[in-house]
Amino acid sequence: MFFLQDRVDEFMRPFVYENGQWYYRPKGADVSVPLTEEEVNEAEDSFRFRYKLAFVGMWLVVLPALAWAYVQVANGSSFLFFLAALPAYYVGFLFLLWAMASASKSFRKRMWDLEVEKHGGEPPTAPKSAWHNVPPRKIVVQKMWALWAFQIALTGLTLWEHRNNVRALNGVSVAATVTRSDDRDSHKCHVDYAYAWSGRTYGDTTLDCKLMDAHPVGSRLNVLVDPERPGHSMLPGASAWPPEAFAAVLFGVVLLFLTIVL
Repeated sequence: MFFLQDRVDEFMRPFVYENGQWYYRPKGADVSVPLTEEEVNEAEDSFRFRYKLAFVGMWLVVLPALAWAYVQVANGSSFLFFLAALPAYYVGFLFLLWAMASASKSFRKRMWDLEVEKHGGEPPTAPKSAWHNVPPRKIVVQKMWALWAFQIALTGLTLWEHRNNVRALNGVSVAATVTRSDDRDSHKCHVDYAYAWSGRTYGDTTLDCKLMDAHPVGSRLNVLVDPERPGHSMLPGASAWPPEAFAAVLFGVVLLFLTIVL
């Protein structure tokens, strides 16, 4: 598997062998945790398994992201949709951090206990490394609250847009006139249309190559309008879920995974 031995060597750096004894001693640590050779071997085997699991998990996230981006681009959206794969790769990096942190969790907990004992029963006031000297659960609580706040806001925005789209899809069918139908802006298949409601004219836009080919400027098409918000319209058969729904689900799964496991 790609880079497996490099990752194993990186994971095993804190494990040192001195005078016939194994120790767990991360760089900058003030104390060392004595270990048996069996514990060291079990830690290495555990990390190998977790890394392979993280590697598979990364591709299970990356491949659907690439497939989703391909569908969006094929329907006329920007090639920038392929950037959706970048968060997926970032998820893979988080999986790797999980593999390293969880495989050494018991050793870091024992190091924490030694630090407390060294300071007369009181926690050290200035740990050199949060990941090495503080229990992982505390790190999660302290460092991830802002990410959860962002996730809640993103989920709320997604659900709000979904609600509005559902109302429009269940709305009234109105005849609209195409006012623009081209792909001159970064090869995006723009279709702009206008429609009248209660004496006022409203406009909306969509990105759809098939629709662009079938409806030149001046042609008519039917759209669905929310009577309570006539400025919001949807094409029949369109998905009620906005594009950011994918990011909200992906980001939420990652946060939940890290919060539970670490």
